[in-house]
Amino acid sequence: ITGEADHAGSTPMFERRDALAAASAFVLDLERAAEELATENEAAVGTAGEGTISPNARNIVPEEVQFQLDIRDVAHDTMDRLVDR
Repeated sequence: ITGEADHAGSTPMFERRDALAAASAFVLDLERAAEELATENEAAVGTAGEGTISPNARNIVPEEVQFQLDIRDVAHDTMDRLVDR
């Protein structure tokens, strides 16, 4: 997920393009989608992990976040549906 690096102290919130904030929203969407599919098939799961934040500094708005997704189910079509969502 790509954003724009800026100084955290001088960049107003409305001007930020924070990749970590976007990644956080993405992870929550993944959780919701997996939970919805799990109501149809209890084996459906989705997890985000093994990530990196760049730059990884407390006073810079993150420009890029990369992470791995682990999507599983006993049925291939359910995994495909989760990926599509």
